Formats: sequence, structure tokens, C-alpha cells
Amino acid sequence: GADGLLLTPSWERGSPEQGEGLWTVEQDTPVVLVERSAPLGHPAARLDRVRSDHAHGAAEAVAHLAGLGHRAIALAVQDSPTAPRLRVGYRAAVAALGLTPVSPSPLDEAPSRSEADRFERTLEYLCQGVASGNVTAAIVHSDADAIVLIPRLQARGVRVPEDLAVIAYDDEVASLADLPLTAVAPDKQAVGAAAARLLLSRLGVDDPGATDTTGPGAGARRHLDILPTLRVRVSCGAAAAAP
Repeated sequence: GADGLLLTPSWERGSPEQGEGLWTVEQDTPVVLVERSAPLGHPAARLDRVRSDHAHGAAEAVAHLAGLGHRAIALAVQDSPTAPRLRVGYRAAVAALGLTPVSPSPLDEAPSRSEADRFERTLEYLCQGVASGNVTAAIVHSDADAIVLIPRLQARGVRVPEDLAVIAYDDEVASLADLPLTAVAPDKQAVGAAAARLLLSRLGVDDPGATDTTGPGAGARRHLDILPTLRVRVSCGAAAAAP
């Protein structure tokens, strides 16, 4: 009895693999993908979608750290639908800014087998990078992971932010850490609201608060990217670097 569907399919990489996700285009009702997208050529790429621009968020984090003087920035991400876009934005920003390439996290090639394994391998990766002088800053996804990792880094003699500047990704609990975390914050409320408005417009429901009075209606499909914002706190060292 549903008139329309807002869908966040459980695609492990954030987009469907070959032969996956065809059911999304077989629905009789309007469908809007939320925080998911399909590759060009896939039938689901023709659906309306709204997502956070995670690649932009990662690039903003790299640019902020570069602005603080860091040239060797690591990326440590858990295996999730968000991770592929974070890697895209991170690599693009490192190249665009002419930063020093850093050896990738071992989790990029071999996903973690458990939460404990993820923490242990990420901890070793960052500690070795700092000890060798090859890493001075890191972007960690998610902020919950960063909250767990920072005390372990400190127990190993790695000071945050003095030895390793850290920016977390998600900003769900980053401000609650003992050391408040600078974090990239996807605007999840804005994504949900935009997706709901888009679906309602497909159903012919007028939105009195809409600034676009034409609305998509039955016309061209829309792919909307909502840009995350960077919230600067203590963990990146910006406060210490400020005059």
C-alpha cells in the first residue's frame, strides 16, 4: 500500500555490484535512493537519488590539514558503504594539492575480520607511520573509531594532535570525546529532507516550503549531492596553531 519508497539498499560498497540492485527499478511506485548511487549504465542510475558528497568531505579534511602545514596525511577507514567515496576524495585532494603520497592502510586491501582486528591493524598502521616520520596527520572513519583509537595511540606514546593531527569522519559523537575531535559532518537531516521532498514531488504533493516552485514532477530525474561541513575542534591542532 505504499505510494512511494525511500530506499537505502544494503550495498556493501554504496553502489550495486554487477547483477545486484535490479529490484530497485522494478517497483510500481516512485523510488528515491538515499545515501546510495548506482554506476553509470546500471538501470538504477536512472532513479532519483540524494546522497552526502563523501568524496567532497574527505577532500575538505585533506585541504584543512594541508592548510595547517601537513604534507603526509593518512586515511584510515572502516569497511562501509561510505569508504569508497572517502578514498576517491582523499586521493583526488592529495594529488591536487601536491601532497606526499602515504602508504595505504592495510584495511584497504584486506578488510578487517572483526572490530578488534580493525582497531589493532589501524593502530599499528598509524603508530608505524608516525614513528617513521612518514605520517603527521590522519583522517579516521568513523568518529567512534577515532574515539577508541586516540587513547591507544597516546598509550603508545603518540600525542594527539602534537605528533598526529586527527580529523574524524561522521561527527555523530566526535564532540563528546575526552579530546574533542575535529570532524567532517555529513548533513544527514538535509539529505533525508531533500529525499522526502523529491519523493513527494513525484507523487504530486506540493511543498509550501520549496524554493523551486517548478519541482521535478514527472520531468527529468535528479541526482542531488549534499556537501558535508568541517567542524574544527582540538584534535587537528588548529587551536594550538591559531595566533
